[in-house]
Amino acid sequence: MSRPNSGSRFISAIRPRSRPPNGVVHQCLGQNLARLELEIILAALFDRIPTLRLAVPVDRLTLRPGTTIQGVNELPVTW
Repeated sequence: MSRPNSGSRFISAIRPRSRPPNGVVHQCLGQNLARLELEIILAALFDRIPTLRLAVPVDRLTLRPGTTIQGVNELPVTW
């Protein structure tokens, strides 16, 4: 964290992030591994609890607003 160098001026040592010249948005190197892990976990869950299903209609699910990680606020289930 930077500290003020004088009483009237603040100089930050943190440089602003920039995008690569080609404009490509950053992608996490581990995203495919995370997707595979999720696929394996969900398959195992449905194998162990075959009657698992949503407890509410899909249109009642609400998405988390303003986050970089997409998801729902709640996922009520029943079995």
